[in-house]
Amino acid sequence: VYAELLDSCVERGPTAAQNTLHQEWQRIPAELRKSPELTRVYCRSLIATRDHSEAESMILRTQRHGWDPQLARLYAYVESDDPARQLATAEDWRGDHRDEPELYLCLGRLAARNRLWGKAREYFEQSHRLQPGAEVCAELGRLLAAQGEHEAAAIYLRDALTLAPVELPELPLPSS
Repeated sequence: VYAELLDSCVERGPTAAQNTLHQEWQRIPAELRKSPELTRVYCRSLIATRDHSEAESMILRTQRHGWDPQLARLYAYVESDDPARQLATAEDWRGDHRDEPELYLCLGRLAARNRLWGKAREYFEQSHRLQPGAEVCAELGRLLAAQGEHEAAAIYLRDALTLAPVELPELPLPSS
């Protein structure tokens, strides 16, 4: 119910939503505000309402008290005033979370935001090695296409479509 309430705040437009969102968050019982699920919803809502500073503070505060890979993934959506510091912060997380594909996806996006294309590619590829998924394949495809590596990009983009959680009905297909 609280997650739905937070989500509904976003529909009011950025400025009105920010004020309402903060008020609704404070009304949620303190114990429930510690919930990783509600924290993720709140951070997604903050990002959607362009309150990047509060989203970044909330993510960093929460990550200090208990690791959440999905919050690490969301950290890449925060538009920080200092993207180099943001990348350095996320790189520090690798010490304890070397096997987290979401962290490497985040690192790839932050490296790209810093225009560190080689580093972005390395991080995306590490995320893909740890757990191939539609999202990281799409990122690799997009980056490689922009770098002119169209064949490799096409493979990743095809894989992104194959790995995407889409339920298609069974239909007959033409024989080759």
